[in-house]
Amino acid sequence: MTFQRLNHKQVSSDGLLSASRSKYDSAKKLRDSDKYEDAVYLAGYALEFILKRHICLCLGWSEYPPKHVHVDGAYRDDTNYQNFTTHDLNKLLILAGLHASVADDTDLMSHWETVLKWQVELRYCSPGDLEKEAAVEIMKSILHMIKWVKQKHD
Repeated sequence: MTFQRLNHKQVSSDGLLSASRSKYDSAKKLRDSDKYEDAVYLAGYALEFILKRHICLCLGWSEYPPKHVHVDGAYRDDTNYQNFTTHDLNKLLILAGLHASVADDTDLMSHWETVLKWQVELRYCSPGDLEKEAAVEIMKSILHMIKWVKQKHD
């Protein structure tokens, strides 16, 4: 088997849902194997994918980010999607149009504040940098937010 470098590509909303499930399932297995840093790291990506799926569905995009946008009655190529190609969960929540709903709900806001402990830089953590209790708390809040976002389209 050969390894081919993967370039940034567009992913369908179904692909984002599938990837989210896969990442969270893998995160649970890592957590159960006491690999808390890796578990939280993957769980954060599961939420990222669900937020991107929500954006995709709300904006009527068949893929994320889109290769073409509808402007002035015609489809045009547009590669200027820096705001949408981010791992920043807070930015994605805003782009998804969900920030106000979270801010107005104390339970959601509490979970969101816990979620924001996730950062892409967790990939640099060493074993033992994150305690089990913290990992469980973050993953619980990530799962809560995944379910809340997902139910908007079920």
